[in-house]
Amino acid sequence: MIAESVQDGAEGIRQAALPLLFPGVWLTKDDSLDQVRIRLRSAWADLRVVEQAHLDRMIPTMVEAQGIFEPWQYDANLGWVNNGWNYRNPKRSAPAMFERVKQFFAGVRRTTAG
Repeated sequence: MIAESVQDGAEGIRQAALPLLFPGVWLTKDDSLDQVRIRLRSAWADLRVVEQAHLDRMIPTMVEAQGIFEPWQYDANLGWVNNGWNYRNPKRSAPAMFERVKQFFAGVRRTTAG
């Protein structure tokens, strides 16, 4: 869970982690949307920046707007791929695209490793 990954001693950051990072979460059909709603509602309630009366409408809207996507799998040759409608689907993109992504990340690793 996102909030549990935040370092100890940073309670305000820990409370804000899930609400702030949720737009970047990739939900799949294997995720329990009821649990997602419960955790998200609790996180927003703990922040006390939204009136409690609005949470019952806001949380389901956020989860619905996030959408449900295909899960990701790691392919040793291509990297992270999925079967969704995106560039990381080997059925939708040419092999050259995957090579360009590999080259990009190889460059990123070199600059951050040193």
